[in-house]
Amino acid sequence: MSDQEMKSLYGRFARKVRDENGIETYAVYYKDQEGIIEKYQLFPGIFLYVMDICAENAEDGLVEARIPEEGMITICHCQEGRFEAEYGPGQYIYIGQNDTVVHLPGSGKIKNSFPLLRFKGAVVAIRSKAANEFAKELSKSIGPVPWSFDYAISKLIEYGRVIVLKNEEHFNRLFGDIYNESREDKIFFIRLRVLEILAELSHEKGLKPAILKRFDEDRVEAVKSIRKLLIDDIGKKYTQEELSQMYSIPLTSLKECFKAVYGVPLNTYMREYRINVSASLLKTTDLSVAQISERVGYANQSKFAEVFKERMGISPMEYRNKN
Repeated sequence: MSDQEMKSLYGRFARKVRDENGIETYAVYYKDQEGIIEKYQLFPGIFLYVMDICAENAEDGLVEARIPEEGMITICHCQEGRFEAEYGPGQYIYIGQNDTVVHLPGSGKIKNSFPLLRFKGAVVAIRSKAANEFAKELSKSIGPVPWSFDYAISKLIEYGRVIVLKNEEHFNRLFGDIYNESREDKIFFIRLRVLEILAELSHEKGLKPAILKRFDEDRVEAVKSIRKLLIDDIGKKYTQEELSQMYSIPLTSLKECFKAVYGVPLNTYMREYRINVSASLLKTTDLSVAQISERVGYANQSKFAEVFKERMGISPMEYRNKN
């Protein structure tokens, strides 16, 4: 795969940095931060991408990736972070840690995003025609191969073209083995794990697809705009009722959609964000605790110190002295 093809998938800052032992490694740069994507061509028509994306300084506040090729089957597993999948025109679903999403052919040019700007996970990408031919050849050596992608698609399509598996034990174990594989000849063992993943996918009777709520683009965009407003002016506090009116989104929908996109309720998200910003200021500036408290939206310094200690385990001054 060329640099240009990777850029079409993961943005204009992707470039190949290493190609050895059957593993292509790409760096994805966002300002001063770097993400790593490893690409494995495991078998004819079967690829694996292992991703560690860190883009908290991305200019647009969002990292996007597209499926490797229209018409492919893709199996995406989330190890850490959150994953946004475009379910259809203007509709989105969200998965979190230990969840898996399967895209079947016909999903269209799916756009995926990482709303938390941190993502660790993997994608198995399958060209079904080439993979079926590989399975036929493999069966000549080892006996019947327990998958047929055409059959799997015909059964799985009953659940829709985008299928979500919540905390599926077998997939978590197999993908976990891939993430943790460190042996010198690790590509051999990764191939074995991917073969098991494909066998699990073909045994569709054992799968338990989740029924996830879909969110309309208008509400998703409203929630993302709300987040941007809050982090751009971190010192100002808004009630959720005020935000609901400002962005013309029902309060219940605001709460539900925000938690789906970012994984936690709005107030929890902002509390964590404020403490993370304050920790950075304590390490990198000479601002007093009172000044930092006010800057991140706490008028009451004692309340700020209480929340900081609850989150970080030590007081703001102890944190500064330690760091």
